[in-house]
Amino acid sequence: MPRADVRVALVTSVATAYTSHVTVLDADSVAAGQLPVTDAVRDGVCFYVLARPGMLVGDFDRADATDAAQELTAFLRRFEFLPVLVASGQSGHRHVFCKVPAHLWPRARSRAHQLGADVRVSIRPPLTPHRQRLPVMLLHPTDPMQAVWALRGRLT
Repeated sequence: MPRADVRVALVTSVATAYTSHVTVLDADSVAAGQLPVTDAVRDGVCFYVLARPGMLVGDFDRADATDAAQELTAFLRRFEFLPVLVASGQSGHRHVFCKVPAHLWPRARSRAHQLGADVRVSIRPPLTPHRQRLPVMLLHPTDPMQAVWALRGRLT
């Protein structure tokens, strides 16, 4: 697991600007209060944030989620976007995060829906623990700092 400051950077790269607190989730996915971002990361609790404008968040929770999520990341890369692909906990389930410019947002969102993604406004950021403590991991890029830079749209 990467250092806490890198995990905080992942959170703040996905979350709406000026997010200082996150909503903690219990094992049943029920909101259980709020914590400062740094405390939630340090304590290793499950939490969600509201995604920042322009952040496409695809939640793939179907049986064929692996292929569909990879197809979405390939679609986004064709536009030279920098998607981050995450194994989100349950076997085969995936999250895709990608900063998308406003003029291409409708096309990217439509493609995500066509592939079966639940396009989310709130989500667990990359490497945030699953509510049932199932394993989560970065699949692409695998380096957490590269994921931070991709989410911030600073790689070419």
